[in-house]
Amino acid sequence: MLLLSGIADYVVIGEGEEPFYKIITSIVNNENVDNIIGVKTLSNIYNLDTFSQNMNLEDLPTPDYSDIDLNLFNPKLISVYSNRGCPFRCHFCSEHSLFGKKFKRERALKKFIYDMKILYEKHNINTFSISDSLINSSNQWLEEFF
Repeated sequence: MLLLSGIADYVVIGEGEEPFYKIITSIVNNENVDNIIGVKTLSNIYNLDTFSQNMNLEDLPTPDYSDIDLNLFNPKLISVYSNRGCPFRCHFCSEHSLFGKKFKRERALKKFIYDMKILYEKHNINTFSISDSLINSSNQWLEEFF
C-alpha cells in the first residue's frame, strides 16, 4: 500500500539494518535495489522472496543519537531490545511473521547493559523501555539482569 500510493519508494520486510545499508549503498553507487533481499519497490512488489535475518545482534553498534536533540522528548526515554523474535507461534501475535518461525536471538547481557551505560553517559538518558516481545524466555538472562 505504501508503494502503490507513492508514499514510499522502498519498503523493508523483516529486520532493516542490513537491507537499509544496502539501499543507501545502492543509491550512492547508482545501482538497482530490486535484488536486495527483503526490499520491495514498485517493480518487485509481487516477488515472493524471503527476508534475511542472519544478523548477529552482537554486531549491532550502540545507537548514536548525537544528531538528534533528545531534549525535545519528555521524558528522555529510549527503547532498547535484548532479543528479537520468539520461539512460539501464537495466533494472536505477528512476531513469527516478522522474524520467522522458531526464530529467537538474544543479545549478551554484558553488551545490553553496556549500550544503556553509553546512552546514559553520552546523552544523560536514564529511562529505558525494554521493548522485547518476550522478555521472559530465558530465566538465566533475567536473573543476571535483575
